[in-house]
Amino acid sequence: FHSMEITHTDASKLHGIVEVARHLNIKTEEIIGVGDGYNDFPLLMASGLKIAMGNAVPELKEIADFVAPTVDEDGVATVIEKFILSK
Repeated sequence: FHSMEITHTDASKLHGIVEVARHLNIKTEEIIGVGDGYNDFPLLMASGLKIAMGNAVPELKEIADFVAPTVDEDGVATVIEKFILSK
């Protein structure tokens, strides 16, 4: 499996959550960051709760507050149930 991501040099997931937080008038620390790849490090570092997917790169799992099941095992649903719906 190979993948390639092509984005504008000023675009990033971090920039995206900063803009969403600004728009919603919340702190980025109030955001749950979920990721699986090296490009997700800045996003997770700015998030209050850092979630790595079970299929994430090992370095991302090391900084995560929680490692969810893999994407194929409905890990995102697990995160939503555990950290959002249970509140």
